[in-house]
Amino acid sequence: MRRPFIPRRIPPAAFLITLTLSGSACADAVSYTQQVQPILAKRCFACHGPDVAESGLALDQREAALGQADSGASAIVPHKPGESEVIRRITTTEVGDRMPPEGGPLPSSEVEILRSWIEAGAPYEKHWAFVAPRPRDPPEVSFPEWAANPIDRFILARLLDKGLAPSPPADRRALARRVYFDVTGLPPTTAELNEFLADDRADAYPRLVDKLLASPRYGEKWGRHLLDVVRYAESN
Repeated sequence: MRRPFIPRRIPPAAFLITLTLSGSACADAVSYTQQVQPILAKRCFACHGPDVAESGLALDQREAALGQADSGASAIVPHKPGESEVIRRITTTEVGDRMPPEGGPLPSSEVEILRSWIEAGAPYEKHWAFVAPRPRDPPEVSFPEWAANPIDRFILARLLDKGLAPSPPADRRALARRVYFDVTGLPPTTAELNEFLADDRADAYPRLVDKLLASPRYGEKWGRHLLDVVRYAESN
């Protein structure tokens, strides 16, 4: 039996290729929130999720997914997709073993996402609503006078990236009408508009916003939206 050829020296070019591929793999790390969780939610959570844990398996929590199911097998073995029952089940050709049991098999692209995720250690991420926000330095922009606050600088940076210029400031009359419609859903009366136009204080606009947010009309407008969501009507 011939021994396989094992090179004793790695050519410089091959070494560079290896480094490039390794860097590419790190750059293309699989995101649980954006790539893995949508697959699990669509394909697995109906039977192995937060509401149902058939065969003692739930995939929505890492501790449960890494534990043993009723069969004694581990659905996910970090860094070892070949030993992970979930990979075996979604790739097997045995109809009785294949998961999910209904519908066709997972497309190869989804299988590779799950395989790469497990190879990386199967890291789970908290839902964004439970992750404390981290401050980010606003980007430097070429129209700093347009940005009244740090959020404006993020918006302006994206506009400039798309080759778009910021809109000119609205006049006070248009600004007042916009904020009235946005907050209360109604236009300002002539008296309300004239009152704002006559207010020459530097913080006149923030004062108007605070006044409208404290108005019952603000609650009435957004209350109607919430009632629409729950399908409430006076006829109920």
